[in-house]
Amino acid sequence: MTSSAARRLPPLPSTRDLLRLYGIRSKRSLSQNFILDPRTLDKIARTAGPLAGQTVVEIGPGPGGITRALIGNGARQVVVIEKDARFLSPLRLLQEAAQGRIIINMGDVLKVNLSKFLDAELRQPWDSPQVPDIRLVSNLPFNITMPFLVRTIRDMAAHDNLFSYGRVPAVLTFQKEVAERIIAQPGDRNRSRLSVLCQNFAQARLKYTLKGGSFVPAASVDVGVMTLLPLRQPYIDLPFNFLEKVFTSLFHGKQKTVRKTIGHLFPNQNRLERADILLSTCRIHPNRTAVSLDMNDFEKIAFTYKDMCDKEPRLKKYVLPELRELLLDYQIEHGLFEDQDVLDSGSGFSLTQKEHDEDENRPSL
Repeated sequence: MTSSAARRLPPLPSTRDLLRLYGIRSKRSLSQNFILDPRTLDKIARTAGPLAGQTVVEIGPGPGGITRALIGNGARQVVVIEKDARFLSPLRLLQEAAQGRIIINMGDVLKVNLSKFLDAELRQPWDSPQVPDIRLVSNLPFNITMPFLVRTIRDMAAHDNLFSYGRVPAVLTFQKEVAERIIAQPGDRNRSRLSVLCQNFAQARLKYTLKGGSFVPAASVDVGVMTLLPLRQPYIDLPFNFLEKVFTSLFHGKQKTVRKTIGHLFPNQNRLERADILLSTCRIHPNRTAVSLDMNDFEKIAFTYKDMCDKEPRLKKYVLPELRELLLDYQIEHGLFEDQDVLDSGSGFSLTQKEHDEDENRPSL
């Protein structure tokens, strides 16, 4: 299996021909768009790096275009997770041609524990300088990329699921606008809670962009191909759910001052006064906006808020009712994640008139 001849697949119908052969058409309701150009498929596979000896977990292979390219680039084994039963026949054809190097699993990636498909000897300690011989590759329909990204980052944070095997590198595709939010830096108008959550737990890189015309049918937007490498140590070593609560509050109405947005972490009584105490402790100007904050600022805010919660345990459980509906699990459960993060709208919770007057009359520091 180590020679190039052994890695090469026997002649097969093209992916386009397989779709015709099995009468498969993309479903607009599922936001399905196929990549059929072999050069583009090969480029995505090579983005995962040298694949000789690697086990690749591919999410949403569809008719198997990327699967074929992964095998062609030397992957030892490709484990595919596919929900749409229409693709089972073309995947089985590839499986037979690959002589056991493709393992097919039908299921919903948001519900499947990916670690159960991997050999125990592939596991690497999280703090090892070596990443495991595993790669995660996904080109999912647009309507599921955000929930999948959230689960991926959450699993990275907890060293769970696939990431119980170590710091598995990933190649993922997103709408270009989403990819730009993931990598957005302080001061960038695209910066959001998604940016900070991803960058806290992973090194994110936008490698290149695919034009919408690269897909069949043509996508209405361009697509960013990204790599994510879990960090050995997160910038802010606190639980995902705790950080999500803090970042969701900060970025809801991200053009508003942090004094207004961070105040939603506290009950109505003395909300702004407690926000002032938190920001004063962090030495962060109350008139700054969340978009301007860097990871050091977020770290100071998160740990200061944690100290306040430790002194007042009920505060840790407090979530403003309006804020609860913006938390990621709620958004996913109720299908509210569409093409972009709802927090990017620039809207925010309304202050009471008293809070508004206090804020307007507050002298600048």
